[in-house]
Amino acid sequence: MQKWLRAEAIGSGLATALFSGSLLGIMPLPATYAQDAVSENGATTSETTPPPVAPDTEPASGGTAPSLDDFDSYTYADLFSIAVPAGWEAMEQDSSPQVILTSEDPENPEHEAVRTEITWFNEPPDLVVAQQINDLKANGYLVSRYEPESINGTTALNIWVTELPDGLPNAFMTYIGYAESTAAVVSYYTGPNPSLETVLNSVHDSFRRLE
Repeated sequence: MQKWLRAEAIGSGLATALFSGSLLGIMPLPATYAQDAVSENGATTSETTPPPVAPDTEPASGGTAPSLDDFDSYTYADLFSIAVPAGWEAMEQDSSPQVILTSEDPENPEHEAVRTEITWFNEPPDLVVAQQINDLKANGYLVSRYEPESINGTTALNIWVTELPDGLPNAFMTYIGYAESTAAVVSYYTGPNPSLETVLNSVHDSFRRLE
């Protein structure tokens, strides 16, 4: 039976627990934490599980990660860089998100549309992520899973959301926390597509803050 997490299951305290030690690198969550799950018939269950931690070498969606040698490197304002598959288009904005990366080829129906938005917040990650979690709750979005990881030695949180009310109903969100700032890399796609999700995982993991 498929289970989905309600957004309420990701308490705002998760952001504080995960990112309060961001200067020290990856900070483990407590040994156990409670998740409220909603089954197909709407019943709510509560279970305690070990925190899921993404492996450093394999993407969470499974499969073999593509080589970044086949990707193009994109740099924004000497602030950050990210690797994306060749052919993706980049658009910069004055307002957030500062960068929108798109992959879409209407002449090729097998080419899946993707929109990746990158936003830089001049606020600490516990505040930014708590607000994003509250937004998920307010909109009643379904969270399929979430897990902490380390990106280039920096604490990060991945959240997967489904059934969004637009043409790209799935979202893979990564929040990367620094001392007084936060990067958000959010990819919207049609899905589910394990191969595409593996590519998106590599894109998100390639994020680098430029010193």
